[in-house]
Amino acid sequence: MAGIRVAEPRGRWRLRIDRWTDRLVDRHVCVSQAVADFSHDVGGLPREKLLVIPNSIDMARYANARPIAASELRLPPGRRWVTFIGRLDTQKNLEWLIAQSQRWLPRAPQHDMLIVGDGPLRNDLERLARHPHLAGRIHLVGWRPEIPAILAASDALVLPSLWEGMPNVVLEAMASGRPVLATDVEGVRELLGDDATQLAALGDATEWTNKLLALLTDRPLAAQTGARNRLRAERQFSPAAMVAAYSELYLKLLSDR
Repeated sequence: MAGIRVAEPRGRWRLRIDRWTDRLVDRHVCVSQAVADFSHDVGGLPREKLLVIPNSIDMARYANARPIAASELRLPPGRRWVTFIGRLDTQKNLEWLIAQSQRWLPRAPQHDMLIVGDGPLRNDLERLARHPHLAGRIHLVGWRPEIPAILAASDALVLPSLWEGMPNVVLEAMASGRPVLATDVEGVRELLGDDATQLAALGDATEWTNKLLALLTDRPLAAQTGARNRLRAERQFSPAAMVAAYSELYLKLLSDR
């Protein structure tokens, strides 16, 4: 058995290794149907060996989290946050996120952008964040362990990725009862469902701006969206469901031998 967690377009050598070793594998477990489709259509793996078992989430860890204080992150008091959490890598499309934030930050005067994580683009992103129109409104705080508390203190999670698999951070925001705005890439729709409120076409800055402002300015919409996310995470992405799926797989593999 092998696991495939992302529809990775970089470095096709990974796909070649998957094909070369396929004869040693009974099942390739993919975290989303989108990853399974990618693994077949692009990676060349046989469809009959691909199985989808989604990620799961510990609801209590997120649903019961205490919101972190601004002082703990060395942020200005009294501000509201739109939050990105993840590796500062090309995949996450953060240069675009910062550049287009000039479109919505002036129209959301109570909000700042919080970027949580570390990675190879950190210096470049810090330079972009110092743009005169953005100075003081975008905060890069590095890697932090208090993700449930940060999500509890955030008004929304944003994820502008170029590609994904099934992003755990979206599932974490859902368990926290937070609305999400994400690009409609691999695995995101499978997490959020066909929820146009929270999905934006890749690279469409106008759609991104309009949908983010709607979540920030329409408090009932944000609350209803967050509550819907929490319920969906609880019902469809429980640890029990994931364990049951893996148990069924293991029993099937043993019985086939």
